[in-house]
Amino acid sequence: MKKPRKPAELLGLSRGVETECRKNQANEKWGIDARLLLGLTAANDALAGAIDANADKATKNTATAAAQKAAFNELNHLYEEFVGYLHSDRKIPDAAFRMMGVRPRGHGAHEPLPVPEVAPVLELETGQHGLIKVTATQPTAGQPTHTMAPSQYHAVLLEYRIKGSGETDRKSVTAKRHKFDFTEADAGKTFEIRGAWQNPRNQAGPWSSWVSALIN
Repeated sequence: MKKPRKPAELLGLSRGVETECRKNQANEKWGIDARLLLGLTAANDALAGAIDANADKATKNTATAAAQKAAFNELNHLYEEFVGYLHSDRKIPDAAFRMMGVRPRGHGAHEPLPVPEVAPVLELETGQHGLIKVTATQPTAGQPTHTMAPSQYHAVLLEYRIKGSGETDRKSVTAKRHKFDFTEADAGKTFEIRGAWQNPRNQAGPWSSWVSALIN
């Protein structure tokens, strides 16, 4: 079983990915989403600051340890999400993942992969202060492809919108649970979302039904 990453190890990996993405974004080789890259940079900075504060004997206490743990968890989530996004960008060659120390897409370019044949089931959990958690579950026993290997459910492609806004966004996430944070201006509006399983080559299966929740 692979040992969990340590904060400094995760930060080193994530900084390497950030640096390489910025370099290739600048010369327009890769079409990196600027918002996602900014989010990764902010999370890297937050963990770097938390590590420094927790390493200083003069300031180290339970609060700095808790802050480091929170920053680590946040970056770990964003890093996995960002790598999943990179895997979906076909402009990025497989060799780039090896160079960055990132896990590869997992299959050779000419190896056929099964595409998921059923849609995920999305469950929404509404929290306070504009938080909505989305959980994608695999098909239950008895459905046609319930024996599909977990690796075939590599990621979930989420399509989401605020009802009536006229704008729809998409993101691919490797975690089966994802959270959305909204501002006070969105309180009382309806959040709508649907999803589709993706295989390791980010080929998507059928969409689920739209599900919705009221933003608190």
